[in-house]
Amino acid sequence: MEMFSPMRNLLLNLKEKNYQNRKVGIIENGTWAPNSAKCMKEILSTMKDVQIVEPIVTIRSTLKNTDIEKLNELAEEILK
Repeated sequence: MEMFSPMRNLLLNLKEKNYQNRKVGIIENGTWAPNSAKCMKEILSTMKDVQIVEPIVTIRSTLKNTDIEKLNELAEEILK
């Protein structure tokens, strides 16, 4: 019930390449991987000057109108 293995590999590769000075947003699938945001935050928080932007968006099963609102809110926060 953790994150998708390719996502874990991507984040660990970014860490290895010294990924830094970035804003990132987290979107998780709350249906099959309800702990993925927590796992992603753990890896991202070890990177220098990486800011995790709120809100963390959780999509369960299918995209709903409320999810679209949260995605737009996340996009606005990343652009700030």
